[in-house]
Amino acid sequence: MKAAEASKKAALAQKVAQETAVENHLLSEATSELTAEQLARNGETLTTTLSGLRSTAATEETEKTTGAAFNTLKATSDSARNSAIDAKVIADTATITAEENGKMTTALTDSGLSGNARINLENSLTTTKDAEIKKRVDAMTISVTDEITLNYTKELTDDVEAIKARIAKQLADDINAATTAASTLTDAQQATIATEATAKTSTKMADWRAGNLVVKLPDAAAVAAAKLADDMQGLSEDQKTTLNSKVADLVTAQLPAKLTAAVDAKMLTSQNEAVLAVQNQLKAASDTKLEADIAAQSVGKTDAEVTALKSSLETAAQTALDIETTTKTTGTALTGIQTQLRTDLSTQLSPTVKADLEATIMQTELAKAKMAAAQSAVAGGEERELGSALDNAKNFKHSH
Repeated sequence: MKAAEASKKAALAQKVAQETAVENHLLSEATSELTAEQLARNGETLTTTLSGLRSTAATEETEKTTGAAFNTLKATSDSARNSAIDAKVIADTATITAEENGKMTTALTDSGLSGNARINLENSLTTTKDAEIKKRVDAMTISVTDEITLNYTKELTDDVEAIKARIAKQLADDINAATTAASTLTDAQQATIATEATAKTSTKMADWRAGNLVVKLPDAAAVAAAKLADDMQGLSEDQKTTLNSKVADLVTAQLPAKLTAAVDAKMLTSQNEAVLAVQNQLKAASDTKLEADIAAQSVGKTDAEVTALKSSLETAAQTALDIETTTKTTGTALTGIQTQLRTDLSTQLSPTVKADLEATIMQTELAKAKMAAAQSAVAGGEERELGSALDNAKNFKHSH
């Protein structure tokens, strides 16, 4: 009677474990399928979102660094430049005048003349002094104007570049946020998936019980694991320590390959984004330099000469840009970009990949540990319902 009762209980436990494992497997499959479908839809939306972000950034850059906005920046710069030139010319003119007056006074004193002779010499020296002052002031004015104009042109270029850099940084942040959001399910999406997965699982479970659906479980360990409510129920502290140590060792051994695969999956998209960012940065710098060169070299030229100059500078700028773009996005430069991307992606993906790997390995190794513990307990004469169910896990048969 005891043997019959034990056999009956083992059969019931086996049936419950099998049904639970099948249901969990079907639910996991449905959840995975629905999650993949939702992430695919997120990806389609992301493409449109990224296009919109880039378009908005390009429009903002154009609005804030060209046309009226640029003219306003330039007018402010020109006004400050002119004030600086005027102040410098006035100060240096005073210095030059004082120096030349001093020279004339010294010459008069050293001459030792008096009367008409002194008056005649003073008149002559005054004429010479005035001519020298004019010559030195004219030369100084040109020098000061060129120097200060160059400084303010550079400052204007730096201001424009700062605006573009801020817009580019914001675009990069927005792209990163949008990409992260697209790869992460919202609470509402998770709730919808859970509801739909449960409904699909219920339908398939009815078919399975009726014998109309064949379900192939991943392995016997999954069936055994489904039997347990507590992950480590039935294991001693020593067995738990051994299990954790083994899982840690396996994670350490397998993580590099898993992480490399995850990085490889992200590399193409990330590389395209990085190369595009370099191209945009180089184009922005080229455009700013071209505008500054045209403005600086058009002074005093006719409209026809300005048109010819602009065409020549634009051609030269495009040629230089093409060369620089090729240099900085191919060959060793591209290798450097790829190396940095791999480093960044490894840092970014490592926590998630490691967590997923730990969960997968723990699930498998925990089932093995429980089976070993149950078999050891039965062999030692300890009566456990758990052991009988696990010992028969590989003999589960599906109904058809």
